[in-house]
Amino acid sequence: MRILLAAAGVALFAGSASAQEIRVNPGQWETNSTFNVSLTMDGATQQMPPETESSSECWATEADTVLTPDMLAIDGCTISNLSGDSYKMAFDLNCNMEGIPMTGNAVIVVAPDRNSTDGDINLTATTQGITVNASGKLVGKRVGSC
Repeated sequence: MRILLAAAGVALFAGSASAQEIRVNPGQWETNSTFNVSLTMDGATQQMPPETESSSECWATEADTVLTPDMLAIDGCTISNLSGDSYKMAFDLNCNMEGIPMTGNAVIVVAPDRNSTDGDINLTATTQGITVNASGKLVGKRVGSC
């Protein structure tokens, strides 16, 4: 599951005019992601420590600045129910992570000036009487030229 969340975090910020792609402006981008995971068994919930990652990268080419569903091809997951517009992409996720089925959804929003992004991802799995809930907050901001 950690691999899925990390890959989703990177993919959500790797990135015109449709639900099939979202475009951001080229430049130096700072991204931050925070993932929270809780485990529930027999009515008791344990919150795991949040995982936070930050990065700063130059997104100079079209490949760097366009996010498409194909770029979200995370091993073990399929995307369905894709919707949105040139500023928003929403979709469902169905995953098989090491034999554990997980389902969830994600939403990515790009600001009208295309200089910032905001994303949320939620995944749930139940196996052997344990329910795993994972949620991620992904924020990106263009901070200048490369």
